This record gives sequence, structure tokens and C-alpha cells, in this order.
Amino acid sequence: MSLPGKIVDRLVDKYPEQSTEVALRYLPVVRILKDAGIRKVLEVGSGDLGITPYSCEFELTGLDRSFERDNPAMQQVTGTVTSLPFDDHSFDAVISVDSLEHIPPEAREAALSEMMRTASAMVIIAVPSGAGAEAQDRFLDERYTRVRGEEYPFFRDHLENGLPDPEDMQMMINKVLRRLGRRGRVTVYKNANLQLRSFLMKGWISRSRFFYNFTVLGLMPLAGLLSRFNPGRCYRVIMVVDID
Repeated sequence: MSLPGKIVDRLVDKYPEQSTEVALRYLPVVRILKDAGIRKVLEVGSGDLGITPYSCEFELTGLDRSFERDNPAMQQVTGTVTSLPFDDHSFDAVISVDSLEHIPPEAREAALSEMMRTASAMVIIAVPSGAGAEAQDRFLDERYTRVRGEEYPFFRDHLENGLPDPEDMQMMINKVLRRLGRRGRVTVYKNANLQLRSFLMKGWISRSRFFYNFTVLGLMPLAGLLSRFNPGRCYRVIMVVDID
């Protein structure tokens, strides 16, 4: 249930900017994809790395507005989620991990439509959601500015765009599926206990080298276990759409 030592070594050596908190986002998605036998994956809003630090078993395409460096484990395509440059049903699965909150609310249905259009079997959408998540983002935004002396743009996006609401998302998903003439089942999972995530993020923001190393890197061997620990109020929901 923990990450094997060789995987942790690879993460630390090859991807030093990865952290325990990022692993908590991606490891459940990796498990869902593997359990479903998915091979060909599109990740929208992938950035340079996306899911690749946590699995090299997929034929992966990453889409984002720009890329700062090459990633041989992922075909990088420049574009926008509201107009994906791919044919219908091009991928077994399309995933979006902490991405939709960075686009305006009025564009989210178009983004969901494009993800459903290009997926043949599954869409996975992970988003921060709820009053607890919003309050935590506001707290961490203020803490980051105070400790680091500058704003962190991702927090700003969350606060300015507002976090997606799971009920609204499910209604949009059903609406999009009907419009595309498809059927699907939506399953929702909680992800990242709020208190645990707050502790990890405080360490990531901290200027204490010990606290930073402990939360960002030191807990990485336990990331597999921690990613299954989701009691109480959580920061994120993972919505899995199984498409018929």
C-alpha cells in the first residue's frame, strides 16, 4: 500500500518538484485506469509531466496551452480543453486532474463536452470542491503570500473562478452525454482529507527546510497509503464517467 523504494527514488531524482500532495491527486487516478485496463490516455491540462511520474504504463498524450520542457514519456500537444484537436473517441480515457478550476465557470461545460467527445470508454475529472476546500485555498493563498512574499497564481485562479460544484458537474455531464447521443455512469470518490492536505501544503509553503523535506519528500513512501485515507471532509472529488 506504500510506494516502493525504487519508485520514490525515481520521483525524487527525476522529478524533484513532485510532492506527496501531488501524489495524492494522481495515485487514485492511476489505480482507476489500471483497474479498467485502460491503455491510451489523454490528459488535459497536463503541464510538462502530468501523470507520467506515477506510471509509465499508458500511451499518454498531454494537452496544455504551452510546455516548458520536453517529456519523452508523453506526447505533448498544444491546445485548449474547449477545442481539443482530436477526432471523436480517439482515446480510451481522458483525464483532467486539478484543471477545470483554472478555467472560467462558463467554459466548463464546453470542456466537459470535448472530453466526453474524445473518450471512448472513460473520463476522469478530479477537482477541488466544497466550502472547506475554498476556505483552505483562501487560507493557503494568504499564507503563501505572507511566507514567500508573492502571490501563487494557482490559488488566485481557484479563488477568482470559483471551485466546481459536483452536482452541477454531474448535471453538465449528463447533459453533454445526451447531446452526444451516449450513455454513461458517474461515480464520485472523495480525495485528500482536508486536515492532511493542509499539513502537507503548509510544509510545501514553509521556509523551514526540515518541515519542507518531511512533508514534500519524507512522506512520499507513504503516498500510496495516504491516497487511500479519505475520511471526513476532503479537499477534492474524483468523478469517474464510465461511458457505454
